[in-house]
Amino acid sequence: MWILLPVLGGAVFGLAGVALPDYQGELALCVMGLVLGAQIELARRFDRNQERHDSAGRLIGAVEELPAGVSSKVRENVRLIAAASRRHRDEAAYLRRALDERLSDQQHWLHQLNSGVIEVDSDDTALLYEWTAQARRSIRTTLVTYSDVHWWRSRTGRTFWQANLDALRRGVTVERTFVYEHLTPPVVGLMREHHEAGVRVYGVAIADLRPDLLIDLCVFDEARVHEVVFSSGGNAMAYRYSHDRERAALLIGKLDRLGGLAIPFTELSLPEAA
Repeated sequence: MWILLPVLGGAVFGLAGVALPDYQGELALCVMGLVLGAQIELARRFDRNQERHDSAGRLIGAVEELPAGVSSKVRENVRLIAAASRRHRDEAAYLRRALDERLSDQQHWLHQLNSGVIEVDSDDTALLYEWTAQARRSIRTTLVTYSDVHWWRSRTGRTFWQANLDALRRGVTVERTFVYEHLTPPVVGLMREHHEAGVRVYGVAIADLRPDLLIDLCVFDEARVHEVVFSSGGNAMAYRYSHDRERAALLIGKLDRLGGLAIPFTELSLPEAA
């Protein structure tokens, strides 16, 4: 389209030159129109090239600012994405869709990360341990007993319990609300163990809670939140770590409402067998 601009410019100026008294004026105006059109087209091309150059420069600058290990992986990923796009350009559509879907998943994860949320598999407890070790004032948690009692008796659970004991020794206040279906001996035994270790233990029956308050959280220093994401069957599916203020405030608000319904361990009506 833009290549016609010099011709159209010349034609316009040529028509204007018809009104001049001789062919020299007409010719001069045609030449001026061609030159002006060419200058406009060159300027537009320069602007487009400059915009692409600036955009690429900003992208490269952003990559260069990343930590060395991350920067090299980003460069390698860009190279692999470009290679995959070229390789599958003329192949089956499902290959291109597979690439698009995977990139969309990664983009969603990066958007979450950028907003202060990290979601990992439910067997990845590294950040849970790290945040427990870094807590300086308080750790407030809920424990949904139908999914968590066995976990607390596992090797991973005992490691986390040891981290809780270390926090208590540092002077951190640890509070845990047990959300239970029934006060069975294993549930009461776990509650008693935590109570005797210095944890502030509370209990509330699932039947007394609205569905939106059935939550499994750890809140560290009222700023960071570890959240268990459950499947529809009630199994732990993922861990979500949040240090975004708005997200943390929302979850802490739910924890406060749940706490308002909970009863201290020493005031619970425990079964005699427990």
